[in-house]
Amino acid sequence: MDGLINSYQYFELLKKGEAGRYLADIGMNYVMANLDLLEGLPYRGQYHPYMEWMDISYGGKSLVHYHPGVQP
Repeated sequence: MDGLINSYQYFELLKKGEAGRYLADIGMNYVMANLDLLEGLPYRGQYHPYMEWMDISYGGKSLVHYHPGVQP
């Protein structure tokens, strides 16, 4: 996800709280991330409707399945 910040479109969606839907629409399947980080700015939990917890972690990061979810 961090590599996308170089995209102006993604940055604008992130600010509007719509980045979660965008990632689901482009087919994101898995995320390896510090889940506490996703609670703070600029993410503010906007990915949660699309994440299925997998109880797999490594180096302080967790692997989650990312799916289309329910449109918020």
